[in-house]
Amino acid sequence: MRKTTRVLICNIIFVILLILLFQQTKSVGAAGATFVVNSTGDEHDSNEFDMECKTLSNTCTLRAAIEQANYDAGSADTITFNIPTSLAIDTIITVGSPLPDIVFSTIIQGPNISNGKGIVINGGGVWGNGLTIIGNGVTIRNLKIRNFGTQGILIDEADIITIEDCVIGSTVGSSIAPGNAFRGMAIENANNVNVLNNIISGNGGEAGSGEQGIRIVGGGSHIIQGNMIGVDQTGTIARPNLGVGISVSDSSNNLIGGSLAIQRNLISGNGGTGILISGGTGNKVIGNFIGTDITGNIAIPNGGDGIQLLSSTIDAEIGGDAPGEGNLISGNNSAGIRDSGTSTQIQGNIIGLNITKTTPIPNANGIFHYSGTSATIGGTNPGEMNTIAGNTHDGIVVGPFANQKQIIGNAIYDNGGLGINLKEEITEDPSLVTENDDGDGDTGANNLQNHPIITGFSYAGGTSLTISGKLNSLPLATFIIHFYGNDSCDASGYGEGQYYLGKMNITTAANNEVSFTKTISTTTVYDCISATATDSDGNTSEFSTTMEGYFNYLPLVTYGN
Repeated sequence: MRKTTRVLICNIIFVILLILLFQQTKSVGAAGATFVVNSTGDEHDSNEFDMECKTLSNTCTLRAAIEQANYDAGSADTITFNIPTSLAIDTIITVGSPLPDIVFSTIIQGPNISNGKGIVINGGGVWGNGLTIIGNGVTIRNLKIRNFGTQGILIDEADIITIEDCVIGSTVGSSIAPGNAFRGMAIENANNVNVLNNIISGNGGEAGSGEQGIRIVGGGSHIIQGNMIGVDQTGTIARPNLGVGISVSDSSNNLIGGSLAIQRNLISGNGGTGILISGGTGNKVIGNFIGTDITGNIAIPNGGDGIQLLSSTIDAEIGGDAPGEGNLISGNNSAGIRDSGTSTQIQGNIIGLNITKTTPIPNANGIFHYSGTSATIGGTNPGEMNTIAGNTHDGIVVGPFANQKQIIGNAIYDNGGLGINLKEEITEDPSLVTENDDGDGDTGANNLQNHPIITGFSYAGGTSLTISGKLNSLPLATFIIHFYGNDSCDASGYGEGQYYLGKMNITTAANNEVSFTKTISTTTVYDCISATATDSDGNTSEFSTTMEGYFNYLPLVTYGN
């Protein structure tokens, strides 16, 4: 009996000693253990199961710290850095093979990047990712990740991830410090990833790799805010990701940007399109600078479009009506926005000018609707108007495979081609006016909706503007006529629409014709008046012929070709 008691007491003491030993080798708390990296080496941990970050050289390397964190499936562990170094230079950790996947909730917290200097994880060109995250609840802060053979960071089917205040790629444009060979970051089939206040530049170079700054595939509900993508740390010099800045594929409910200045992404200088969205629903792009420098006054072009929406994209929102939600989309080598999606909403944006709307920073076309059904461009409520001006070619193009593109209430002026161009052929001259046809029975871009004819306008008492005109279109059909004033007339003889003045509903008679008169309260005298017609399905016409001055001739109307 005494022997049994002694054995029991010994066992209890042994268990207590084990508990005390475990407490001494692991800092226990709600946040889990903390491992402090004190070496730039790349050695493995000497014992992955003892909860001590210690190599055979009695140091704690980043590799060893991740190995220990991967052993602990409990509360989130933290990896920090305390490597003796000079603040004048980067502290470089060069790895000889990919680091272990991060499999549990872990925080990797680098020291604040000071004067552009910090902790660099250098892949030395090794094939693989800088950091691969497969566990939920991971946070990566204040690291520089470059020179890996694939991605800087891969997030693979992991949720609730934060990547913050990092430099992913290269900002110096030098072979001494190259970016990552495929892309800066890939987010694959993950949910609720926050990408905040990073510089993601200088990535790409591996043929056929995609070469994006950020690639998102599947999953969704990500927030991408405060990043600089395709430029250096000053936001004034291009450091291209060689392909697309941000690519979103079959992913929904993502937010790129925000209404506050600190949430704005600067997406400029990339070799391809700034933002490419292919598939998914409910994606929002708001408050960003796309194609300019950080001030919004100088072009840093993306090599393709500013934003492109492919045909499988549904319910995307570009800009918005609330303060700060509009994007600045200027200076891009192709269209500001190229839209082939369904039910796209484009509101509150500046497209083709600087941030103060005083200087042109042209795209080629402002907006190009290549195909797709249903879109709202602008609106008549406060904040919905887009300003589309200063572009080299047309303000808005609607291609022959696009329809129900409702273009209303915008400020469209001083573009090199037409304000609105309904194209019968993609290859036709960018400034070719589509003639009205009697009865409006043709089809194509926005059904080639006939434009109104302004027959006259006059002012009374300095407070009232009366506009008269007519429309020939489908019989017994209802249309909305939107009126615009302009400081000067377009060289084509057909209007643009600089100032939105108001609207009225009309219905054609059985003979396809309707005349209209609209009186508008205004104290401004406009040099030219123009108008558009929008049918009940949302197909908007080109701008009308321009009526100049108080007294002018009745324009010759030609029906048919």
